[in-house]
Amino acid sequence: MGQSARVAFEKNAIAQVDDIFTQNGYTVVPFPLSENDPSIAEIIPTNIDAVYVTPSHRPSGNPLSYAIRQELIHWAYHNQSHIIEDDYDGEFRHAGKTIPSLQGLDQHGVVIYIGTFSKAFTPALRMNYMVLPHQLLPNLQSMERTLSSPSRIDQLAMALFMERGHWYRHIRRMRNTYRKKNEKMLKLIHAHLGSLVQIEGEGAGLHIELTVNRSCSAEKLKDLALAKGVRVYSSQ
Repeated sequence: MGQSARVAFEKNAIAQVDDIFTQNGYTVVPFPLSENDPSIAEIIPTNIDAVYVTPSHRPSGNPLSYAIRQELIHWAYHNQSHIIEDDYDGEFRHAGKTIPSLQGLDQHGVVIYIGTFSKAFTPALRMNYMVLPHQLLPNLQSMERTLSSPSRIDQLAMALFMERGHWYRHIRRMRNTYRKKNEKMLKLIHAHLGSLVQIEGEGAGLHIELTVNRSCSAEKLKDLALAKGVRVYSSQ
């Protein structure tokens, strides 16, 4: 995928990622994505080289359903495109059954799966990971200068940590911890804000989305919150 490529990017997704694509010369094409939308083929623009999604924890809305995940894979295969699946906070599912990743459902080699240990373990390692389709593996050789690999010792230690089952146990503990924090935060929001806000995206991840039922601008609300010592982010 060259730097003149067109990348479809879900509206209200992670803003920083949009900026990274743009800064590196890619054309970002936003598109809506929800359970009520028509088929994937109708909402994704034409001539798209890749689709960037965070299906397990979308900043706006619920995780993508099994049916939409299958449809995305089908679309990418028939359009000779790829899906960049960012497993953003995917380890932290607070309610319901975990839906298989796009990469786990992929039978055609169209999904590029990326993730990080920063949220679930520690940001100090600066360790990320990427699972590529087999046909793209040779491309890594030409990317050697652009990849800043963490310490080999850190990588070997993490591999051993996972092989011995410690990673699975760690994730279970952390998921339970953050589930309790999530429940506590939701109770406080309901108690103090009540009908003033609507809550979305509370079923997974380390953040939630609040829609404030007021005509006040997002910037004004951010300033009012900051004046009270609370830092919030706007999706606008």
